[in-house]
Amino acid sequence: MDGNILNTGEFEVMLSKGLGRHFAENEKQHLFKDAKNIADLLIELMDRRTKEEKEGKQQSSSHVHYPQSPRQIKKRLEELGQAKSLHAELQWLVEGRRLKPDLKQLRPEDLPHDVTSSRGYDHRGHCIIFDHKTLGELGKIVLIKTHDGQMLIQAELYKGQENLNSPLVKKKRNVFEKVVATVNNCFDENFPD
Repeated sequence: MDGNILNTGEFEVMLSKGLGRHFAENEKQHLFKDAKNIADLLIELMDRRTKEEKEGKQQSSSHVHYPQSPRQIKKRLEELGQAKSLHAELQWLVEGRRLKPDLKQLRPEDLPHDVTSSRGYDHRGHCIIFDHKTLGELGKIVLIKTHDGQMLIQAELYKGQENLNSPLVKKKRNVFEKVVATVNNCFDENFPD
């Protein structure tokens, strides 16, 4: 994706040619909405800098690098995911929707041994991150609402810098497949065909 701030003050966002056909329409809209939020922040920052320059205020040195730990980044993404989930729940209430009374929820003990879950952030939908006590981050499952109102479950294995055939990634895949099977079984029980 590429973005440009035009002379008119508008922000133009473009997907690489032909890439758009690989995304569901609602996913494209989420991408563009996120890009617009980024553009709004950039424009606000540029306007603030321009105002400071006109007022003669001294600029602090730019390009100072403040390294963030992966733990801080994960915590912030979890907060974003929580806020997104709360917003979705409120939207459901506004629309008058109700949860199924007999809905079976997953419990921590349903997951494989030493696996924990936390809410994550993904622009496509509700995101749950799965970690293992010794193997680290296993992957994420994203629940994506499609344009026809259906729910798509997408699982993504986290391999980091490792090769797909590395022993660590193979161990992660083995455990993560069990997590995905557990989540799929829960969905099948709650929403039989």
